[in-house]
Amino acid sequence: KVESILQEKGTGKAKEKSLEAIIPMVRESVDEVRRMQMDLRPSTLDDLGILATLGWFCREYQRIYSHIRIEKEIDLQENEVSTPRKVVIYRLTQEAMNNIAKHSQADLIHLSLRRMENEIELVIKDNGMGFDLEEILSPERSKRGLGLSSMRERTELYGGKFMIESTQ
Repeated sequence: KVESILQEKGTGKAKEKSLEAIIPMVRESVDEVRRMQMDLRPSTLDDLGILATLGWFCREYQRIYSHIRIEKEIDLQENEVSTPRKVVIYRLTQEAMNNIAKHSQADLIHLSLRRMENEIELVIKDNGMGFDLEEILSPERSKRGLGLSSMRERTELYGGKFMIESTQ
């Protein structure tokens, strides 16, 4: 739009007015990029850690999806989670809970993060309707969005085990 305005013939005032109309679009774009960045890796993850970030995420989630209640059970200390794993835990939680909101019709999520011997266990359960695991994990479906296959890959890349259970 800026290019077409600059190529137009006409007075400087008319062009100036047209360019002024673009300013709100640019501001919206910048805000959207910031929101996307925050969604991918919130600054609280580096500043305050995974525990505070999960608390923030759950509050924001419940603000948006007020019909879904979240029960959190966190039984580990901040220093027990390495920085790369904090990002993985956050992104897996985010994707799983967004999938729940989109597809499960649940009204309750139970999020558990705990240390078990030398491992960290993240469990996210909901009381929504189940799904056909084979269909969801088929190669045709995995190309849409992050998906469960990508969640599995992300987990395994950091040496974790990824398990899904669903009942219909």
